[in-house]
Amino acid sequence: MLSSTPSDSTTLGLWLNSQTSTHTRSGYRRDADRLMAFAGKPLNDIGLGDLQDFDQSLISDELAPVSRVRALAAVNSLFSFCCRTRYLPANPAEELTLPAYEQRLGGTDCR
Repeated sequence: MLSSTPSDSTTLGLWLNSQTSTHTRSGYRRDADRLMAFAGKPLNDIGLGDLQDFDQSLISDELAPVSRVRALAAVNSLFSFCCRTRYLPANPAEELTLPAYEQRLGGTDCR
């Protein structure tokens, strides 16, 4: 008997296809792959502690601040999508603190 429940890969594909920008899709795909490889478990078994550990791994891997922010924003977007589509009953990323990132452009002081 075939299950009507979508798999993680199907849900990931639907989420990625919901992104309008090809650049966003590409970056989010890498971020989701990185999360799944790090966690080593299905989406429904990933909790806030796993996501906090994932964030620490991004820091340990010395990811550029902008890349770390994008990766965590992707994770947040993924789990929000999973909840909106009722693939997951709760969003473990809801309490994940996104790091502040300030981009500074040299020589643009407008005071």
